[in-house]
Amino acid sequence: MNDQELVDAVLELATGTDNQIPIPVKSLREKYFLHQPRYSELRNAFDTSSFVKGNAWNWHQFVDMVMEPPEKRQDMYQRTLSLLSDFGSNKKYFVLRTDTGLYHVPNALSDLNRLKIISEEYFDIYKNIMKKIHFDHPAEKQIGRIKGKINWGETIKISNGNFPINFVTSLSKKNFKTPENILLVLCAYWMLKESDKILKTDFIIPLTERSRKTLSDISKKSKFILEKFPFDEVLDLSKQFWDFEYEPPSDEIKNLELKTKKRILQGTIKNPHYVKLLKWIQKFRDLGIKSLDKQSPTQNILDSLKNIDTIYEIWIFMEFITYLNERELLLDFELLDNPHCTFVHRDMEIKFQFGANFYPSDGLVWAKHHSPDFIATTNSYLNHDVVLGVFDAKNYSKGEDVGGTHDKMLAYLNNFDTNFGALIYPNHPEDWDRQTEPENETDEQLEKRQRNILEKSVFQTHLPKYLKDEKKLIRKKTLLTPWDDLEDEYKELIPRWSQVNTQNNSGKKYRFHRDQTLSYLKMNPELTVHSIDAKNKTLDYIFNTIVSGADDVFHNRGKITP
Repeated sequence: MNDQELVDAVLELATGTDNQIPIPVKSLREKYFLHQPRYSELRNAFDTSSFVKGNAWNWHQFVDMVMEPPEKRQDMYQRTLSLLSDFGSNKKYFVLRTDTGLYHVPNALSDLNRLKIISEEYFDIYKNIMKKIHFDHPAEKQIGRIKGKINWGETIKISNGNFPINFVTSLSKKNFKTPENILLVLCAYWMLKESDKILKTDFIIPLTERSRKTLSDISKKSKFILEKFPFDEVLDLSKQFWDFEYEPPSDEIKNLELKTKKRILQGTIKNPHYVKLLKWIQKFRDLGIKSLDKQSPTQNILDSLKNIDTIYEIWIFMEFITYLNERELLLDFELLDNPHCTFVHRDMEIKFQFGANFYPSDGLVWAKHHSPDFIATTNSYLNHDVVLGVFDAKNYSKGEDVGGTHDKMLAYLNNFDTNFGALIYPNHPEDWDRQTEPENETDEQLEKRQRNILEKSVFQTHLPKYLKDEKKLIRKKTLLTPWDDLEDEYKELIPRWSQVNTQNNSGKKYRFHRDQTLSYLKMNPELTVHSIDAKNKTLDYIFNTIVSGADDVFHNRGKITP
């Protein structure tokens, strides 16, 4: 049983079959489930799968990810692509090597969902244009019987004062052979041409059946438009442009676009969907479909559950770049196979890297090779790099276990000889109020959840000045109290978007940093009020911590030794 068959088997157990009733997800995710004799094959498949490689996934995490709606992962991916496009181009991309293969993010072929979305946009634009298609109506001059509007001045002139036998008339005719309508047809032809080309290409890694179906649907709909287009004269004229390149656009295609834009600005074209058509053409170009060949990656990074964490990491990286850019602090950023960005603080250039590898021979680590998700460094005022902070994004699952993840971060702090590390989670620390209201959650369940948070963060380690009975009264009073109504004393103790642990005077007597901090931070891509608030606070915290470390470097630059 391979990884995909394992995923399918779990889905089948949860949804049921004709001969098997569905198993509740709550029961399915329990650890004992795999130890039932009837599921020994499933247990062996999971134990030997790549999901448990390096103890990366527990069984309950795996079940949670299998059962999570695919559209939720797609939403996070689309948010990441949106952040990329905010910088003016979809041509910037990551090159990522994961356990399941090499990926380009974004990639037009591996991410055919984007092509599908864009094609649907075109079909919608086409439908709205055809409801009120624009046409010119030039007047055609005729002499003879009355047809149309009589031009009496011209008619009297040719009659030489006699009673007119022939009349000069003008008759308006509809002319659909306009630049904008030619472009409308050309777009359908481009989609037909490119989708058919991809379907016929012999890729090194074959297209999935789902990808082939997506392309086939686009091809059929585009072909239908060309076959059924009601104005033959426009279709025939458009064929004169079929051999011209749309990316980069030939002079002939550019001319059609310029004429259309001019006619829109002059008010000649009234239908607003022609404006959308021009914007759509640029979106289609930005997909980069034309450059695809058999060497192009065909895998979608979302097809593998293990890669959800990778997309989560990319999203965090792009959010931080956006954070810097919005504050006009971003100096530069690069993607490809060495993603990083730089910004300036106190005339010091700070580098924030994603997925970089460090070896003892490089000098930044001393004990072993490490590859944190993110690392901030500077070498300003120095002849060597100083690590300002190390960050790791952890398991994108509601059932993640945070108990052991701090060990890896403590190893980073030691190996990189730095004083700050942070673990970033999508669902930890828990919110006091509902982050996303759980389905059918009762007040009793909410109270139990909040009681757990209180016991962990308040009644186990905090409030030493209170006796046990006093703590019980505080808990009773606090339970079910909305966050905004909590006393400040308890707000400071209950983690909501961050949890900070500091070890003072950690023994580095001859270093400029003598304390160490390990933080748990929350960043969830959901567009809820709580998630957006936690994300913004986390980004503020990451930035402020990095520049605080840079301030230490600035003030102690004469004392820091490599």
